[in-house]
Amino acid sequence: MKALARICLWLYVLVFIGAGGFMLIGAKDAAQMVGVSTEMLEQSGVASLLNQLRYMGAIAIGFGAAVAVLNKQILTEKRHATLFVVVLLLMPLSRTISLFVDGFPHFSLLLLMLGEYGLFAVFFLHTKRNVWSRGKKAAGDPAQLTDKEKLDPELAELAEAALASDKPKAASSKTSSKS
Repeated sequence: MKALARICLWLYVLVFIGAGGFMLIGAKDAAQMVGVSTEMLEQSGVASLLNQLRYMGAIAIGFGAAVAVLNKQILTEKRHATLFVVVLLLMPLSRTISLFVDGFPHFSLLLLMLGEYGLFAVFFLHTKRNVWSRGKKAAGDPAQLTDKEKLDPELAELAEAALASDKPKAASSKTSSKS
């Protein structure tokens, strides 16, 4: 499940950044992909739609980038994982509410909704098994962590290397002080 979650996370990042970029650059094409023709709207409606699509594209790029930067925390820390799972649920849930309130959207959006529920299920199961179930220590509660566990793994390696390289110096300084 961990490997699947990691793969899905990076695919999610690529899709969000790619889709966001497409919406920024090709807002008219994005509108047509979901069945909205700009000829159907007045000029101010077209400008508003394209403005909103570009705005949503920028948000998608930003969210994808944030997930990329916080990927380790999302996969291991309770607070980050919970926030990510909630966001993953809110996206298809908003589509479901719209389905009942506004009617059936374009077929491609229904497929996206199903994929989003699937992605939510993968991350919910991963988080339940690997983050929430490990208790406070796994969730990163500072009161429950040792000094080594509080460090970023890369920093912990550097700290261990520094301590290891410092030990011979300490031993040699003791022998030099005896003479």
